Amino acid sequence: FDTIWESAGEINSHGWTAEVAIPFRSLRFPDSHEQTWNMHVLRVRPRDSREQISWAPLSRDETCLFCQAGKMTGLQGVNKGRNIEFLPYVIGSQYGGLEDPDDPGSHFNNDKPNGDAGFGVKYGLTPNLTLDFTYNPDFSQIESDAAQIDVNTTFALSYPERRPFFLEGRDVFRTGIDAVYTRSINDPIAAAKLTGKSGKYTIGYIFARDDNSPIIVPFEDWSEGVAGGKSVSNIFRVKRDILTDSNIGFLFTDRRLPSGANSTFGLDSRIRFKENYILTAQALGSYTKEPNDLALSNDFSYPDTTFDGGKYTAAFDGEDFTGLGIESSFRRNARHWNFSIDYADLSPTFRADNGSIFNNNYRNLSIWNGLTFQPNNRILDNFQPQFNWGIKHNHNGAFKDTWIQPSIWVRFKKQTGLWMGYLWSEERFKDVRIDGIQRFHGNIHTNFSELLSGGGYFRYGRSIARGENIPFLGHERLYELWATLKPTCQLRIVGEYTYAKMLEPNGIDEYYSGYVTRVRLTYQFTQRLFLRTVTQYNDFADTFEFDPLLSYKINPFTVFFIGSTHDTRNYGNGLGYRQTDRQFFMKFQYLFRI
Repeated sequence: FDTIWESAGEINSHGWTAEVAIPFRSLRFPDSHEQTWNMHVLRVRPRDSREQISWAPLSRDETCLFCQAGKMTGLQGVNKGRNIEFLPYVIGSQYGGLEDPDDPGSHFNNDKPNGDAGFGVKYGLTPNLTLDFTYNPDFSQIESDAAQIDVNTTFALSYPERRPFFLEGRDVFRTGIDAVYTRSINDPIAAAKLTGKSGKYTIGYIFARDDNSPIIVPFEDWSEGVAGGKSVSNIFRVKRDILTDSNIGFLFTDRRLPSGANSTFGLDSRIRFKENYILTAQALGSYTKEPNDLALSNDFSYPDTTFDGGKYTAAFDGEDFTGLGIESSFRRNARHWNFSIDYADLSPTFRADNGSIFNNNYRNLSIWNGLTFQPNNRILDNFQPQFNWGIKHNHNGAFKDTWIQPSIWVRFKKQTGLWMGYLWSEERFKDVRIDGIQRFHGNIHTNFSELLSGGGYFRYGRSIARGENIPFLGHERLYELWATLKPTCQLRIVGEYTYAKMLEPNGIDEYYSGYVTRVRLTYQFTQRLFLRTVTQYNDFADTFEFDPLLSYKINPFTVFFIGSTHDTRNYGNGLGYRQTDRQFFMKFQYLFRI
């Protein structure tokens, strides 16, 4: 949530003092003369042990946060005003790139400088219902995605949403089945969004006209992404509050391509009872009309794939079909004993083009249990032994996967946590049943110092090599490290490093190995002026990326940016590194509040 507010703080002889001023027009509340607000004021105090100090009493045996909120009464005459916001922007950019990215000797073309403009409008239809519209939005200042290692996966990758237009109100569209993934709206020329509440009803609607829409095609053992071209998306969501901290909802998504379409529709519910038990369920139907364009699927990794008992082909040949997705969960969240029982069922024909469905044709049951102990001695704050079991079949009843994983979570003093688990698994992948999957994995994180914090993740053992036509059991090593260094109050350096390696079954020959490293540096010159640089190297592709950005920010929306992106590739054979493409841009946007 990002809005207009002001804050200031100081460190003095007594400690510190902070003040925050939030304009009423930045908040949503009912239109009545006298207001009663539920409110939480929390302070997290990270010292030897993490302390949370709350204005209102909070119980960890109660899953409803706002059921325990304190009440503010006596607010009278509060008025949000007209609540209209207008956010225009102008941008100038210049792009250059190799004429042929595969030929380092080709000419580096510099395009002419280009100018563009767009705008956004936010209008409060009611005190609690807001309409957003954007035309020709530009997200060039959004930080690039961190590279992900996909060398041993057959499934498409997903990335977190970073664009402000889609971030606000996204909880409205979140359900058990990931049928709404706004990154599927890739390059909108225009988009509108309605979010808010009316009485017991929570409402959400997204419309988008996209110029370059990705299509994610899911199957049992793999998924593929292709560029589908222009599309029009409509996403509608409504929830009704029932009982206490419970709701029932309806979701509808629809995306239209030039020669294809996909729609999903269905009901969901969340029921809380006995304070710390929650039951969720969702059922979605889907209808898919494939594009009739074989060229789109020419580059599929497995072009001869058929599904649903051989009724349909993977190729985009205009077929149409319906599917069904079911998800349910029963869980307990409490101070000491926690558990969850989860079931998911996606038919081989279920698809959600506006979502992040990366595989289907499975029925999956899993159980997780955890028991928390709180010794609170000089070394430990708490620890939790855990146990996870699951089993998976496809819709033909064929076995797909089963696993058992005991683990333990420990929270030490000095803001340090450790999780470790050992997995035993047996899986059928590409019709090959592989036994003996075993791996030890875990993660650790620490905030023991104001200067340095960080953590790591490791995975070590025997895993499936999935990239081969006949998969085999290899020896896997995966290590991730991350750290945040704050040498001064103005400088912040965040580093990430991921190394992945797999050996052949003989434990000697290398199947693959490589690493990705990324450094993000931010220097805050003043409260409003900062410099950010992102540097990333991908050893698998032997590419280097450097993205500097200088920003002068008056508030989250009135901002001036100047920046660039630089991509470099090592062509080898004595040719060395060559810049493949580069862009300079300058952007100014200003928020008008009426």
